[in-house]
Amino acid sequence: MGLWQLIDKRADAQPHRPMIIDPLRGDLTFADYRTASEALAASLSARGVGIGTVVSWQLPTTPDAAVLVGALAQLGAVQNPLLPIYGARELAFIVRQVRTDLLVVEDHLVSAIET
Repeated sequence: MGLWQLIDKRADAQPHRPMIIDPLRGDLTFADYRTASEALAASLSARGVGIGTVVSWQLPTTPDAAVLVGALAQLGAVQNPLLPIYGARELAFIVRQVRTDLLVVEDHLVSAIET
């Protein structure tokens, strides 16, 4: 069973149970998380993200990053999380090496990486 199937199963079983505790923006229940991940998955799918799409991402540890993980898991994309300490030079090297189709950094989506 994959990550998305586990999330979906848990959201069905305990939809109102907190999954993510965020004192700044409010908690996400399993149902909230599933809904947010599905909405982001639909948006990413419209951009061409699907099974096998390589998505590299560099985000701070926030609920938004967790929602991205769920969305990408639902779509069957290949996830390549990158440490926030990496700068542009390191990112360029890594995305070339893994043949990234989509790079997600804070507040940006970058398609068709040009290095």
